[in-house]
Amino acid sequence: MSTLPAWRSRAWLALALVLTFAKLWLARGAGLYAIGSAADNDRLYVELAHHLVHGNWLGPYTELTLAKGPFYPLFIAAAFGLGVPLLLAQQFFYAAACALFVRALRPAIASAGARCAIYLLLLWNPMTFDAASMGRVLRQHVYGPLVLMIVAGLVALYLRRNEPVRRQAAWAVLLGLAAAGFYLTGDTVGWLAAAVVVLGGAGVYGAAQVSRATLQRTAGLLGLAAVVAALPVLLVCGENRRNYGWFGTCEARSPDFHDAYAAMQRVRVGPELRYVPVTHEARDAMAKTGIMFAKLQPQFAASPTGWAGSAEYLTRVDVPADQIGGGVMPGALRAATARAGYHHDAGQARYFYKHLAQELDQALDTGKLPEGSRVQPWVGAAAANAVSFADFVVSFSRFSARPPPSTGSADELNLFRDVTGERLSPPAGELDVVGAAEYLQNVARGDRLQVIGKTLRPLLLGLILLAHGLVLARLVQVVRQRRWTFALTLAAAAWCAVAGAVLKDAVIEATAYPVLSIVAFAPLYPLLLVFVAAVLWDATAAWYPRRKVDAPGS
Repeated sequence: MSTLPAWRSRAWLALALVLTFAKLWLARGAGLYAIGSAADNDRLYVELAHHLVHGNWLGPYTELTLAKGPFYPLFIAAAFGLGVPLLLAQQFFYAAACALFVRALRPAIASAGARCAIYLLLLWNPMTFDAASMGRVLRQHVYGPLVLMIVAGLVALYLRRNEPVRRQAAWAVLLGLAAAGFYLTGDTVGWLAAAVVVLGGAGVYGAAQVSRATLQRTAGLLGLAAVVAALPVLLVCGENRRNYGWFGTCEARSPDFHDAYAAMQRVRVGPELRYVPVTHEARDAMAKTGIMFAKLQPQFAASPTGWAGSAEYLTRVDVPADQIGGGVMPGALRAATARAGYHHDAGQARYFYKHLAQELDQALDTGKLPEGSRVQPWVGAAAANAVSFADFVVSFSRFSARPPPSTGSADELNLFRDVTGERLSPPAGELDVVGAAEYLQNVARGDRLQVIGKTLRPLLLGLILLAHGLVLARLVQVVRQRRWTFALTLAAAAWCAVAGAVLKDAVIEATAYPVLSIVAFAPLYPLLLVFVAAVLWDATAAWYPRRKVDAPGS
């Protein structure tokens, strides 16, 4: 009889492996969607990785070298070094994150079948095989896995708080490395803070409830995680200092740049236009008032249509009006500064932005430039956006497993092929590079994923709605019984992270530029599924205790 549970565990493991490799095989049918003209996004990551592969750190300094965090280019370079195609490496990375999260739950969820169900729920997130938006070279591919690993580390430390340090140290190291990777990936990390605080606080509180020694052990492990997280960040800062003269991770976090851009937005001249934080009239006024901005104003015409042309889809203003949208204005400011000759190295750029901010602030404070705040009402728009954004996320909207045609010059597309090791989706009017038989097989794979994704969307929406109903019922029960569970803590942490990110993006869309897209919400989908899993775990443990899903002390 004792062999039956072991046999069942192996069967569930086999099922998980089979469905993992089935997903990997199906996902290989889609070619990489390359956009050669995306100089500050897709192509930038590829170029930075190309420099890393050749041992040149992030390459020669330009206004874009430190515009993004370096973790994703490092990931691309690592995949190149291992000889693994990029899209496959990203799928492996996500599957590993799902497995680590489920492994973290093992002390609390004894059933191998339940853990397998949670793993498959996370693994078959449709947005991980969306090709129309997520088939590109984008850092969002590593955001989701890193978030899952951070949550897994915090969950594991809570559920293993009674175990010796040697059983918990690996989870603390995982937490630190994932946190470092998350910080080094982008410049907006605050939306996850609530979840980290809730789970970390639960770990400290739970340890304090056990004993003073347990609290000290947990605090030490969290300190270890913090040290591990700091080391990669310091290494990157050191490399940037050695190569570019600036001790930092990415210039989007530079206070000097932020101060300069904030001062520009304080100037209110010309009409109030949605998605236009700095009007053409305001730029003219700044150029007439200050020497520093006078050097920039002629440089904003980057092409025959200028930056206004690239932002026209945001501003809905004719190109001749020269109005630059908020979504591209920071990039336009960096490019104009570079063309004016102030981006030879990071130190020179910081010096210029610092003095530009000082010059504009002085002109505003003395009344030489008119100052004002945004007069257009945005609270109502932000609230409406939040509702539509929430519907977009929970419905897994705009999913498509079919990649659009790649775009770009021959040299640009060859760079994508060489660095990523991927077959590209063929440009419009061209044939795929594979033979007819393999081409038909790839199309069939994409069609199967399209059907799977479209089928999963309503099922997942139903689970999300069910989870919200269950959590409300459980909250009533918790108030009556006065017994909280860690599963509810995990659900609350995931829900708060998703809600916080949705609200943040809703405000951005109302005040700055449109953000509604799969790409913007990519890291939220795994957290939404974590919320579902946590609520189902909690409800099952509360209402079917004989199944021993919940661990003691949770």
